[in-house]
Amino acid sequence: MELISVEGIDFDTNFIELLFDGIFKEGFYVTTEFDYDIEVVDAGDSITNCREVKGATNITFWYFQVWNAENEEVEINERELKKIKQLVEFKLIDLLCDELNDY
Repeated sequence: MELISVEGIDFDTNFIELLFDGIFKEGFYVTTEFDYDIEVVDAGDSITNCREVKGATNITFWYFQVWNAENEEVEINERELKKIKQLVEFKLIDLLCDELNDY
């Protein structure tokens, strides 16, 4: 199983849609709403002119759904679902870090 791409993300409504390969012959989509806390990872330093860096923590998913290529919602076993959620969370952390720090 592999995360292929982020098909869409809306930081105003905290919604993301991702495309995966694997499990099903044609791949599958994941859609979810999410929530997170913002934490200062590095306070910055005026002497070295480094700026404050923020990160996303405590990511929570709401309405986590898996869809097949025919736009039918499907159920995945808990073990595979846990792997999918981890991949989504890791990608979301990267995207949120970029958004929070204006990269």
